[in-house]
Amino acid sequence: MYNGAEPSFSQISNGMKFDCDLSSAMGRTRNDEIMTFANSDIEDQDWEKLRHIIHRLYVKEKMKFEDFQSLMILVYQFKATRSQYYAHFKRWPEIRKNKTKNRENATGVVLDKSSSTCLRLNKKMKGSSPLSENLFMWLCCKSLEVPRIVSPDICLFQETILKSVQGIAAGLFESKDWRTADSFTIIASDQTTGLSSVWQSLSDRAFGAARLARMSPQFLGQGVERLQSLFRDMECTMKSPDPSMLVKFWRICRYIYDLCIVANDFQTLSSFFWRYGEMAMAKLPRGTNPYPVARVCTALYQILHKDPTALMDSLRIGYLKSIHSLQVFVGGDYATVLAMWSNYLKHWDGNALAQTQLMERYQHLLQASDDCYEKTSESSLAILDRFTYSPISRTTSS
Repeated sequence: MYNGAEPSFSQISNGMKFDCDLSSAMGRTRNDEIMTFANSDIEDQDWEKLRHIIHRLYVKEKMKFEDFQSLMILVYQFKATRSQYYAHFKRWPEIRKNKTKNRENATGVVLDKSSSTCLRLNKKMKGSSPLSENLFMWLCCKSLEVPRIVSPDICLFQETILKSVQGIAAGLFESKDWRTADSFTIIASDQTTGLSSVWQSLSDRAFGAARLARMSPQFLGQGVERLQSLFRDMECTMKSPDPSMLVKFWRICRYIYDLCIVANDFQTLSSFFWRYGEMAMAKLPRGTNPYPVARVCTALYQILHKDPTALMDSLRIGYLKSIHSLQVFVGGDYATVLAMWSNYLKHWDGNALAQTQLMERYQHLLQASDDCYEKTSESSLAILDRFTYSPISRTTSS
């Protein structure tokens, strides 16, 4: 339950514009609820219920198919294959008539120019990891076991989160401001690691505040005070866009969420979304589109106030999308990506993984670091530390 006075959030709320009107985007009235789908046996009537949304995302917004497919699973729990989608596209004139304006790939699925560009970019990369790609889809589909009833507003806010995360990742790596030096380090164009140490420190402080609150109710006030100090220091992350935001932001949100559960009051988390969103908006000239980080904060803030029960799932799918977006550009076997999977297991879904496979990738990465540097190198010790404190290490040792 959300308690406490709601802070003024007009600066972000007025600055944020959805890609379309909420009611028209959902193809229904604002008060209607959406029943998500919980099985793979999709009936024709189920396709019709989401037809307007599919057309908007895939044709009007020209989403890349993989991003569109994962969004439909994560937000609407609607799992369909390429061939199933394309079969229905051929039946729907509003999509079929747009085919001539777009390119088709070898499988016959419509691709826009941005998709073709992304495919060319992907060819230049080291290659995707079957483990990471299959894991992402498996985790996306895991929530299909139980249907949900959600409001159209919540779905639109979750859409905004996923699209903004994708925009952050694309802005970082397609601009060539960031690149991978090897399998262990992401470096900026100035040959530094950017704000990674700053984000790590902020994440550690948030973890410490949440742990302090969980120790005893008498330490709750101290935990909140530490977070207030952290909120002020978050402004230093506004110096420049940084990949560490995709890695650490969701962890910080989760730690603050845990503290709020102890307090039975989500005012602290609301303040975090508000303050960080305002920081992001303040960095932009008037009249420009909001920075994706501000859009994420705005969407999370609105979800928290409209339906707090939907917040945890919104944070979860935001983190999943961050992992997926990052692995597209750096590779699924990259050290940071494996660390994010490990963190996801620890804080979001402890039963979600084929533990042996991830352990094998960690061991392979550690061996590569040992061969490239040495066993006592900073890289090897960091990988070993991540593995030691991951849930897969505890599982295999038990």
